[in-house]
Amino acid sequence: MPLYAILARDYFGAPHHGGRCFGAISAVASLGMAFGPWAGGWVFDTHASYAWLYIGSFAVGAGRRGSRSSPLKPRPIVPQLAAAD
Repeated sequence: MPLYAILARDYFGAPHHGGRCFGAISAVASLGMAFGPWAGGWVFDTHASYAWLYIGSFAVGAGRRGSRSSPLKPRPIVPQLAAAD
């Protein structure tokens, strides 16, 4: 989970949308961790094989690999200077 916070900060900016983005990432990750084992058990019980789970995992990995060329780039970190009184 700590990597999610760093990625949210780099891509969406900490003071603006970083917290909202981190919350959404945490919610989706929690749902995946909750329903993933259940869905995997259902696939195994239905097909009596782990083959479709391996195929699905490969498809998700290949899709992620293909999306690495997305135009979204990290924001440069600009230090905030204190205002002089």
